[in-house]
Amino acid sequence: GGGGVRPPTAPWSSHATDQAGVDVELVEAVFAVGAGLPVAELTVPGDDATGRAAAAALWMARLWGNRDGHACLCLGVDGHLTQGGRYEFRRFTQLFHRWPADRHRLLAQAMAAADQADVYVGVLLRNGPSRRAGSAQPGRIAWADVDGAWTTQRAQALDRLGGWPTWQVQSGSGRHLYLPLQDLEPPERLEGWNRRLAALLDADSGWSQTKLLRLPGTYNHKPRAAGGRSRLVRWL
Repeated sequence: GGGGVRPPTAPWSSHATDQAGVDVELVEAVFAVGAGLPVAELTVPGDDATGRAAAAALWMARLWGNRDGHACLCLGVDGHLTQGGRYEFRRFTQLFHRWPADRHRLLAQAMAAADQADVYVGVLLRNGPSRRAGSAQPGRIAWADVDGAWTTQRAQALDRLGGWPTWQVQSGSGRHLYLPLQDLEPPERLEGWNRRLAALLDADSGWSQTKLLRLPGTYNHKPRAAGGRSRLVRWL
């Protein structure tokens, strides 16, 4: 793991518990120690809301640790398919929260929106409330946005990393792969890692330091726009 977030200094924001009866103590434990735990140990039987909040908290703890910065949360509202089949939003809101000081408000806002909105987060913390190139902080995680089926070829390509540990998230229409690195790397070096991962896995060109990815514990609502059911974004 990448080290846990330091223990909370403020209570869970009030509207979080109003939303879904989340087990606040469990989610706080994930923030504190979750980065060092395997996903299987964070399963929360019988409590869907807390399980989803814990999955989101684990993502934040793993990718951001206890480093100070600004976290970018984006909400896509009223997702619909265009005539050409593209998934677009009638409203797309970009919000910034101080990390880790405002992590409770960030998580509560993400989970409160998840039933209706597509929830995305900036992979890298920012120096300030901006997602422009050049505003990203160093990070410890490289990533790839793999669209479509997880093919035998992709699985075999991943094996070529020689057992290097990876984290994977089922995004609803593909998967996101995260590669923990030994040291903090500047954004430009991370982009280089990401390009290599994308080439290895035949992934999308989502290697940029400005990249947004779906937050585990929320929903991909694109299938709902096509007449089906929304899919949970979840750890694999």
